[in-house]
Amino acid sequence: MNEKTIQNKILSLGTGDCRLLRANSGAAWQGKTTRAGDKLILDNYTRVQLMPEGTSDIIGLVKTKITQDMIGKNVAIFCAIEVKQPGKKPTEKQQNFLNILKKLGARCGVATSTEEAKKIIHGE
Repeated sequence: MNEKTIQNKILSLGTGDCRLLRANSGAAWQGKTTRAGDKLILDNYTRVQLMPEGTSDIIGLVKTKITQDMIGKNVAIFCAIEVKQPGKKPTEKQQNFLNILKKLGARCGVATSTEEAKKIIHGE
């Protein structure tokens, strides 16, 4: 079984109280595509930075109840920030994603400034 097939099978486990996401590392090119015969042409392209090198193939979070034996231990909390210009709103899909994460206990929201982002990160 190749790595892609294994990844897809693992990603299918991301339901209910578990959310898993494929995290691509490195860089990619983004722009408008047009066809010229059998060739695909990328116009007005820009380089897009993906996740940092070394990031795991799959990231996510699992809702976990804090129990007595966990008191005093550090527990990582997933956070997600949707960045928008002031006055702009997230798309329906972006808002749905944030709603799912919030329901699972992540710190997440929409930020138009570093001040708003800090509040999300610190759970304020």
